Amino acid sequence: MAIRMVILKMDEEQRYNVIKELVDHGGGRHRAALALDCSERAIDRCIAGCKLAGEDFFIHGSRGRQPIHALAENARSDIPALYAKKYSDANFAHFTGLLEKEGRICASESAVRKILSESDVLSPKAN
Repeated sequence: MAIRMVILKMDEEQRYNVIKELVDHGGGRHRAALALDCSERAIDRCIAGCKLAGEDFFIHGSRGRQPIHALAENARSDIPALYAKKYSDANFAHFTGLLEKEGRICASESAVRKILSESDVLSPKAN
């Protein structure tokens, strides 16, 4: 049986240490609840999870997943290319509208501005 190494983030590590101390040495749930800024009922759930799964219980479930509203990587690479080829005279807000109108890419204006600025593209309205 291989042992898997669990790496916790700082806040997860703090939660684990407080609950582990409570499980190993006893103490008040109320004090642990104050330390973690949560309810005593949440402390009870953490104690049960710690006994059942150990450190794995404290890893957030969505760690490592891409957000559902994130742009696909091919869309991120298409935006600067389309702007350079076809829409170089449009400002970023207008360019965003044109992308949505043509049905190519649905992205917010701030996302388009960020992608283009990362690609060192300046708006024609820039001073």
